[in-house]
Amino acid sequence: AYATFALALVTLYLALQTRRMRLSSDTAMAELTKEAANAANASRDSAVAAQQSASHSEIMLQSRRAWVGVKDCNSTRASATAEPLNGHIWFVNSGDSPALDVQIGHNYAIWHQFEEDKVDYDDYFEPTNPVLGPNLPVDRFMEFKYRDVQSRQDVLEEVLTLFWYGIVKYRDIFDKERFTKFCFQYDVKNQKFELCLLHNSAT
Repeated sequence: AYATFALALVTLYLALQTRRMRLSSDTAMAELTKEAANAANASRDSAVAAQQSASHSEIMLQSRRAWVGVKDCNSTRASATAEPLNGHIWFVNSGDSPALDVQIGHNYAIWHQFEEDKVDYDDYFEPTNPVLGPNLPVDRFMEFKYRDVQSRQDVLEEVLTLFWYGIVKYRDIFDKERFTKFCFQYDVKNQKFELCLLHNSAT
């Protein structure tokens, strides 16, 4: 009887110890799970903060960089005709810092519609402007030469359209290469160049 009682005590003791170990293990696992969750949250918060910081830096960069674009363009014509003989175009740096190594290439075409895949924007560049400061303009001149009397008449009758297109390439102070593409078409009725709905882009 004593042996049976002793065995019961030992069994009870082992059961209590097992329960205590299980509780300790559950508590430890809960703590580990909590720590892992905290670490994951901290990592996520850190990633969000880094992303916000990068976005803020990009916004600051964009706000301070150079932006070279077309400011205005006009054309002149003979008094008795509506087709333009030549054109004048102005570009301006509307950014807050200088544009560097500014290259301007422009040309014209008389087509039914503008075919950008036929355009070689790198075909010809006029002399480089080493620096174009904020709010400073630079201009270019173009003489429009019609192939023959018929092509001139086709423009007047709007069978064909006179397009004036080009590109401005430059670097900003953050050493990023930038460009602005532009395309105008001549409006015979209003006798002026209008910006095309397509074929204008900038980086």
